Amino acid sequence: MSDGAVGLYLHVPFCAGKCPYCDFYSLPGTGPAMDRYTACLVDRIRRAAERTGRRAATLYVGGGT
Repeated sequence: MSDGAVGLYLHVPFCAGKCPYCDFYSLPGTGPAMDRYTACLVDRIRRAAERTGRRAATLYVGGGT
């Protein structure tokens, strides 16, 4: 991405249950925790974009079942 854009990976740590093969950090999904996580994530992305002047050209989302 030669124009200064970045690829952004977002890990969603909320799952209905823990898969026996999964080594990723995860939590049971609950409304209030997921709402706080989402609000914080959006705020951090916005602040990083303002601070660096860069934009995300691609978005990868992982985690959460």
